[in-house]
Amino acid sequence: MKRIDQTVLQWKRYFINPTRDRATEIDINTFVEKHPSLKELLGEMENNDQFIEAIKLYNSLSQDDDHMANDPVLAKILDRIQETAEIQPVNKMKWFRYGLAGIAACAALVIGILWVQPSQPVKQPDMMELATNILPGKNGVRLSISDGWNVELRSDEGGIITGDQLRYSDGSPLFDDGTQVNDAVMTLSVPRGNDFYVVLADGTKVWMNAESELCYPQTFAGENRVVQLTGEAYFEVAKDKSKPFIVETVNQRIEVLGTHFNVNAYPAERRSAVTLVEGRIAVSIEGQKERVLYPGQQALVTHKHLEVGDVNVDEYIAWKNDEFMFNEESLVEAANRIGRWYDLDIDVDPALKDIHLWGSVPRRENFGQVLKLVQLTNKNVKVEIEGRRVRFMK
Repeated sequence: MKRIDQTVLQWKRYFINPTRDRATEIDINTFVEKHPSLKELLGEMENNDQFIEAIKLYNSLSQDDDHMANDPVLAKILDRIQETAEIQPVNKMKWFRYGLAGIAACAALVIGILWVQPSQPVKQPDMMELATNILPGKNGVRLSISDGWNVELRSDEGGIITGDQLRYSDGSPLFDDGTQVNDAVMTLSVPRGNDFYVVLADGTKVWMNAESELCYPQTFAGENRVVQLTGEAYFEVAKDKSKPFIVETVNQRIEVLGTHFNVNAYPAERRSAVTLVEGRIAVSIEGQKERVLYPGQQALVTHKHLEVGDVNVDEYIAWKNDEFMFNEESLVEAANRIGRWYDLDIDVDPALKDIHLWGSVPRRENFGQVLKLVQLTNKNVKVEIEGRRVRFMK
């Protein structure tokens, strides 16, 4: 299938070349009238050098198949131009589940890349190349044990199982030499650029996001099952009516019997949230009355004030399903999540404070995929990448 970058090259030839035939010009004008969002692009074609650079940039950004290729008018144009080169299809990025697709997305991307200053060489293709080399996932997950052990875990295993024996998710022992650990307190630390999960002694499953820490006992004794969390984690709590499960964060105390919920409690961020997927939980903070949550609700703590409201839970657990999902989220707030996952220090120009992202990107993809979404959302965003430091500018 021919793609829009190929079509743009052909348009450049025939709009700038004074010898183009009248029939082709009529067909192109007809096509543009059917797709008004392309008119702005055509207005930029007077500057040949800028347009060539824009095409190069588009080729470095685009992964979407061209939805215009089946248009009968466009087919006539392509046949007349006798352009036969085909471009191999690539896997389509899964994003913009809220409906942004087709001609509007393709046109917006091509138009959006024309923000480059005509008097300066285009730097963005180099930035995109750097971005595609930035990947999530690295070693560094650590398990600290109260009896003095400090173990770097194999990240390729993805998780560990706690109990009388400490094992990886594939059943292999944590200690090759048969070391035994008894009645210890564990602290599982997941660094930036990674995620991990742990099965606790009672069967509770905990998925931990990047830059998070969970403190828990090897076995639960006493009347309650208590863990402490810093960062973000998704809990599937094993039911035990005789022993409530309690999650403590800096700002909140969450008590459950058996349920699924997400906790986001990064100390450096001004808000923390508990989002309930199923079951029922009680959330409390110091100085306020305990609030009970039902599925689809979220307890949000801001400046030591607790509020409960209805939310779309899919947005808040998307990370667990290996997805970034943005629903009118400010670029400033999104940068925190993105930076944690790719282990990047991201600075956002204050001039971009009103820019909000909309769409979704697979988290296992390279940083370039996220950058495409940012640039597609707003054509005024420029980027600089130096090592692990990223700057978004206007």
